[in-house]
Amino acid sequence: MGQRLHVFANMLALLDDGVRNVTSALRRAGMWESTLLLFSADNGAIGQYGNNYPLRGHKHDPWEGGTRVTAFLAGGALPSHIRGTASGEKLVYVADWYATFCNLAGASAADDVEIGGKIRSIDSVDVWPLLVGTNGTQPRPLTVITEVSAIEVVEAARSVATASEARGTRAAAPAHLWKLITLAGESNYYSEDGNQTDAPRECLSGRQPDPPQPGRTDPIVNGPAAHEHADPECPVCNTTRPCLFDLLADPSETINVASSHPDVVRRLAEAIDAANAGQYVNGTLDASVLEAKYDKLNTTKQWGGFLGPCFWRRGDQEKPPPSPPCSGDC
Repeated sequence: MGQRLHVFANMLALLDDGVRNVTSALRRAGMWESTLLLFSADNGAIGQYGNNYPLRGHKHDPWEGGTRVTAFLAGGALPSHIRGTASGEKLVYVADWYATFCNLAGASAADDVEIGGKIRSIDSVDVWPLLVGTNGTQPRPLTVITEVSAIEVVEAARSVATASEARGTRAAAPAHLWKLITLAGESNYYSEDGNQTDAPRECLSGRQPDPPQPGRTDPIVNGPAAHEHADPECPVCNTTRPCLFDLLADPSETINVASSHPDVVRRLAEAIDAANAGQYVNGTLDASVLEAKYDKLNTTKQWGGFLGPCFWRRGDQEKPPPSPPCSGDC
C-alpha cells in the first residue's frame, strides 16, 4: 500500500507541474486575463486513494461520496469579487458546464435531437449567474443525478428584499436539499483521518457494495430493504422502500426521512422515471453492421484493460498499434 500511495503522490506532483506549465505559458502569451480555468473531479474517491469524509460511499455509488465532488474556477476572466470565495450550497451538475461555457463564449448551446420520436433538448443550463451572484436562484431546481437518484433544491422563503438583493444578489441559502435514492446497497464510511470502515451490520453479510458496472440492478444490491430485515437500521434502499435525505441537515446520508415526506419522494421518483423513460438510447450496433464497416481490435490488450472502443472504422488513419503484452499488475 505504501508503494501505491508513493506512486499516487508522484502522479499528483506531475499534474501540479503540468498545470503550472500551462498557466505560465498563458501568462507569457498575455492570455491569462481572458482565461477561465475549471478543475473538477468526475466522481468520488475509492479505496485507499482518497477520503470522501464526511460523505458516505465512494465511486460507483449513488451516495454523495460517489457523486458529489469539489471543483474550482480560476483565471483572469473570473470576476474579482468571487475570487477566494466558496460557493456553499450552490450545486452544479457536471453537464451544466457545457451550456455555461457556450454562453460565455457567445455560442449557442442548443442541440435538439429526436430520440424515441420526441425532440429533446440538451440536459444543460447556464449556471454563471448563480456562481457570480447576479441571480441567487438555482437554475436547475431538480436534477436527476444517476439512473437511481435525484436532488431537489428547495429555496428558502423570500420575505422583505435585502440590500444585497437590491444589488442583484441573494444571500439566502436553500431551505432543503432533498436527495432521493431508489436503489443502493450499503457502502463504506470514511473518518476524518482517512480511515475507511465498512458497515458491520448483519444484514449486509455477503452484500456487494460496489458493482463493477453502472446500473445498480444486481439482486444482492437491491435488497432486502430496511423493513424486510430484523435490523431496522439497515439503510439499504430500493423502489419499495426508497431513501430520502435532507442533505443540508444530514450531509452524511444517515437518516432516512422518506416516510415523513411522501410528497417529496413521489415528486423525485417521477423525475427519475421520466429521465429513464426514453431519455437514453442503446448505442449497440448489430454484429453484421460492425463487420461491414469496422475491424475488431484486441479487447484484452489494446486498451489496457478498459472497455472499448473495441472496433476501428475502416479507412481511418493512424490506427493505434497493438499494445505490448501485459505483465505484472496492469
